[in-house]
Amino acid sequence: MSGAKNVLHRSEEKMGRDELATFLRHLADRVESGTVTLSGGAEDLTLEVAQQVELELKYQTRTKANNTKYELELEIQWGEGSTGVNVK
Repeated sequence: MSGAKNVLHRSEEKMGRDELATFLRHLADRVESGTVTLSGGAEDLTLEVAQQVELELKYQTRTKANNTKYELELEIQWGEGSTGVNVK
């Protein structure tokens, strides 16, 4: 049996490859510091990232009517008790 998921933040935006690289570098710096803040909703969400995490990378393609989309997902997980989530 799988646990319930509660989406606390979701964002999506189009950007250029250079902008994406800058975003990922900034995210990497924040992960290394141990604190990541997600902005863009009604409230900022501050995450305390655990020292040990699980990283999942997934690459897939989707084809519809001669149109192929490519998707690269990066998912970082850690368990409760490792470090919690605080909403500020």
